[in-house]
This record gives sequence, structure tokens and C-alpha cells, in this order.
Amino acid sequence: MKKFWNKLGYFGLGISEAKAVYGSPHFHQRHLLWDHLSSLSSIVSEPWLVLGDFNQVLCQEKIVEEAWRKGSPCVVRGLKEVQYDATKFNKEVFGNIFVRKRKLEWEISKVQQLLTENDSKDLRQKENDLQKEFNTILL
Repeated sequence: MKKFWNKLGYFGLGISEAKAVYGSPHFHQRHLLWDHLSSLSSIVSEPWLVLGDFNQVLCQEKIVEEAWRKGSPCVVRGLKEVQYDATKFNKEVFGNIFVRKRKLEWEISKVQQLLTENDSKDLRQKENDLQKEFNTILL
């Protein structure tokens, strides 16, 4: 690892190892990562370097403010701008929820069909995982 940092021109950092974590792009799942990292903070004594796009979640409020300003001074136009920008934001961040829902329904149906033919622990776990994901989408 030292050779890697030296090649980049960072000498004497004393970095002996590094770990990477990829957080979910889905807002409703991000708390799981943060809860896990918080629990690790009592165990890990080395310094942490945290990188990422933390503004993506924070920008929601900014989107509403900017959309409202575009429609100002007309309240109806302001509300339409907020609706348009919020819908665009949701599609970009969360994707098409109806497509995801239909895909999960299809997958759950397939697993349930397989379970009627062959009751297995792995299939039951798969069904359980898919049901949890489906319920998360509905929230």
C-alpha cells in the first residue's frame, strides 16, 4: 500500500491499509450503513477518511427552494414547478417505482411457484428478501 501512495506523490502518510464501503443510492436504506458505521466507531481507533456525494440527499430542500423561485410570484405556478422538479428528482434518484414494483412482483411469483414444486430453505430466504424489498418500495 505504501508503494501505491508513494507513486501518487504522498510520502510519509503511514497508511498501511484501506477499506472501502459503497453506500446505497436509495435514501431510505442509507440509515443502515450509517448505523453500522456508528457501531464501528467504538471499535476502530485509526483515523477515517470519508468520501462521497453527501449533497445528493441534502439537495432535496434546495430543489424545492429553486423550483418555488422559478414560479414566483404566482403561487399556482410555483406549486407546479415544485411538483415538476420533485417528480424529476424522484425519477433520477429512485427510478421508476412502478417498474421496480412489477419486477419484484414477478420475481416473488416465480419464487413462490418454485416453492410449490420444491420447498427449500434458500427459496424461502429468497422470497423473504424479495418481500422485504417490495415492502420497502411501498413505504
